[in-house]
Amino acid sequence: MFYSSMVVPFRGWRYFGMSGTRVAVLNTEFRFPFIREFSTVFPLPLAIRYINGAVFADIGSAWDRDQQVDGLPLPRTVYGGAGFGCRINLGIFLLRYDRGWSLDVGELFKANGNPYPAAPINHFSLGAEF
Repeated sequence: MFYSSMVVPFRGWRYFGMSGTRVAVLNTEFRFPFIREFSTVFPLPLAIRYINGAVFADIGSAWDRDQQVDGLPLPRTVYGGAGFGCRINLGIFLLRYDRGWSLDVGELFKANGNPYPAAPINHFSLGAEF
């Protein structure tokens, strides 16, 4: 197995769920104010402000040369993911939580395909805002 890089975020799919020498990913996300302030007094005085919500949809694929469409650099199958999450600014970094469902875009448009997504996958990450 050869590992060179991991493309994230492709939410709703497990890490290393797809592999290939070529990759394409499109991410869309709508962020909105969700909770202005959350505070506790006992047992630990804590105040977290400005928790933002997010709704997202991702689409993409990973493929090899033999899985291309008639010599064009395009994949035969396209996958997607959709879900929601929240973003919490903790001062020095951003805590992100996303709950996503994987979608097989090809199955959604078939007459007898399965329109229901698989079980949700939770993604936690720390980092800066993009």
